[in-house]
Amino acid sequence: SGATVVKADSDEKETVKLAVWSSGAADNFQKGADEFNKRQDKINFVVEMQSGDYSQYLGAKVASNDLPDMFFLNPYTQVQQFAATDRIVDLSEEGFTTKIYDSVKDACSYDGKIYAYPMALEMEFIIIRSYLKRPELQKYRKHSHK
Repeated sequence: SGATVVKADSDEKETVKLAVWSSGAADNFQKGADEFNKRQDKINFVVEMQSGDYSQYLGAKVASNDLPDMFFLNPYTQVQQFAATDRIVDLSEEGFTTKIYDSVKDACSYDGKIYAYPMALEMEFIIIRSYLKRPELQKYRKHSHK
């Protein structure tokens, strides 16, 4: 971890780094970090903008034993690989894990323990147009389609 460990009686801020890829979302993370840093004086939250290939970045950071404190992993495979090699910590006892839906716990778990917090849950649908014409569904339609 790249976090600066600070004793409780120290006036020095702990630095916590989040690696994100340059995009509109990265700008939002930076705005959140700036606001977080304004509201408290114990942690210096730093957003490190990255570009290039995600897998190469993670591979290089693993090889140099220099992973950021917070970073994104793909569910299942990457979470399990990083947990199995002790590159991420068990979060099972953290209070926020109770907010993880049961339907996604497998995606962020390894060996019965939670190692990641899901950022988004995506749902995809197949819409069957003939089904949408059913009278009981008409009240949900916003526009008339012919």
